[in-house]
Amino acid sequence: MNTSFYVLACTFAALAIVNLFRERAKKKSTSRTFGLWFNSMSLATIAIAAAIALITR
Repeated sequence: MNTSFYVLACTFAALAIVNLFRERAKKKSTSRTFGLWFNSMSLATIAIAAAIALITR
């Protein structure tokens, strides 16, 4: 993968982390639960993509 992949992945990971912390600060609700789930899944997907890119390199 090119360097741009890693830059983009880091940018998306940083946004997901910021959103994850923002969702945790909210009071418990259905939208908070969805936000936590969605941001956690996006971080996991980014980590898996980076791992696959490093392994296949």
